[in-house]
Amino acid sequence: MTELVETSKSMCLGKPEGQPPLDFMELSTLLGVSNISASVSAFFHSLHWHLPVVHFPTFDPGNVSNPLLLSIFLSGATYTFPLDGGTLPSGLFDVAEEYIFRNIANLAAVPSPKDSTHLLSTVQLIQSALIIDLLQFGLDDMHTRRRIRIVRHPCLVSTIRSLGIFQLKRRTAPKVCDEMTWNALVAEEVCIR
Repeated sequence: MTELVETSKSMCLGKPEGQPPLDFMELSTLLGVSNISASVSAFFHSLHWHLPVVHFPTFDPGNVSNPLLLSIFLSGATYTFPLDGGTLPSGLFDVAEEYIFRNIANLAAVPSPKDSTHLLSTVQLIQSALIIDLLQFGLDDMHTRRRIRIVRHPCLVSTIRSLGIFQLKRRTAPKVCDEMTWNALVAEEVCIR
């Protein structure tokens, strides 16, 4: 959550017409456990059918990256009312988009190792970018749609291509099934799909 506030502050520094930074107290109320749970549930019931990039049976909110949880939460929150009071601050979607795509830019700049742990975090970051892309493109704002269409989506596709995700193929079936092997299989399957 502090990463979001920092991203919000840095976005405001570069724009004279930018929105004020996000309020930490307002976010802590909004990002309560009950709100996150309700929003994640709403995402899988409402939006997952339109962009099934997250494997629902193996999704565990406690074991996913922050960008993926954030994008799923925001997508689901568009379909729910916060249970613990508060509202979605205007500008939160833009800050989340900036936060996720800064991580995508870092991902594209650094060659990634091929171990299963890193592959899973890379896949989760790409999933979060796809979800926030869809969410932002659906908003009724011409500037946001243009930014998604001209800047964000081409950046995402270019990053996916440079990582070689489109060329991944299924490896042979593992002989041992421990947690590390399972995570590698899930990451591989998500990349292939």
